[in-house]
Amino acid sequence: MLCRSFLDGTVDDVGWIVGIGGPLAGIVLRPWIGELINRLGARSTWAFGCVVFASGSIGSLFLDQLDWKIYFVRSCIVVGAALAFASSLTYVTQRYPIHRRTEASGIMGAGGFVGMIFGPLTGDLLLGGVERSRGDFTTLFITAGVAILIPLLLIPLMEPRPPDNREAPVRLREFVSTVRRYWPGTILFVNLV
Repeated sequence: MLCRSFLDGTVDDVGWIVGIGGPLAGIVLRPWIGELINRLGARSTWAFGCVVFASGSIGSLFLDQLDWKIYFVRSCIVVGAALAFASSLTYVTQRYPIHRRTEASGIMGAGGFVGMIFGPLTGDLLLGGVERSRGDFTTLFITAGVAILIPLLLIPLMEPRPPDNREAPVRLREFVSTVRRYWPGTILFVNLV
C-alpha cells in the first residue's frame, strides 16, 4: 500500500484510511447523491462522478505525508464511484419500460461485477512484484484515472432520458422516510462491517 510503503504509515493507518476515509463520506453523502441525480440528470451526474473519481485517483500521486489529504482523495475515489454507479443505474432504468427495469438493473450489475474482477486483477499485475516502487503506484493511479475517462468520453454520446418518463424528484425528507419504512438494517450492518 502507498501509505505503508512510502508515507511511513502502519497497517492501522491503512485500515483507518480505507475504513473511514471513503465509506463514511459515501454513506453520509448518499441522500444528496440521489438529489443531485434528480437535479442534474443521470448523465450529468454520471460524468461528474467520473471526474470526482479521476481527481481522487490522480490526486493520490501528489500525497507526500499522512494527513487530511489522504482521507480527502480516498473519499473522492469512493464518492466518485458511488456517483457513477448510482447515476448509471438510474440512467439505465430510466431508459427501459417499468416491466423491464429489473432486467436492466441486472445487466448493469453484471457489468459492475466485470469491473470488480478486472480492477483488482489490474492492481495485482501492477503491484504484484516483490519490491514495489513509487513508479508502480504512479502507474496504478494513472491507469485508474485514465480508465475512468473512457466512460466520461462516451457519456455525451448516450441519449438523454425520454421526457415522458419523468418522475417527481425525491427530497431529502422523503429519503429519510423511505429509509425508515424499508430499513435495511441487517444489510446495512453487513455493508458497514
